[in-house]
Amino acid sequence: MSKNKTRTFGISWWIGLVLFAGMICLMLGDILHRDGVIGSKTAVLVMGTDAGFKPFEYIDNNQVVGFDVDLAREIAKSLGKDLKVEDMSFDGLLSALDSGQIDMVAAGMTVTPERAKNCVVF
Repeated sequence: MSKNKTRTFGISWWIGLVLFAGMICLMLGDILHRDGVIGSKTAVLVMGTDAGFKPFEYIDNNQVVGFDVDLAREIAKSLGKDLKVEDMSFDGLLSALDSGQIDMVAAGMTVTPERAKNCVVF
């Protein structure tokens, strides 16, 4: 192989390596962004609940309070976010979670085969 061809091969190899490494970095950034590790767009964690199950969640002075709210507030704090509580019908909690209207549900909810099939974590 001539000296010129060897040099061209070496340069091509380095360009390919840099492009490959760049694509890996872009894919890693996309994965981390989707998982919320980097670039989180919101500083608020939205919890959905049906505030009628004292002492876990109930309304006191026009505010939803209780054990589940305190627990969700600590979860939000550990994520570096503020907590927003959405009081809604119990029947609408899982559909609101599915649609992205809320980020989490904290309510007296039991495991059923249908809920387990839909990958709801309890």
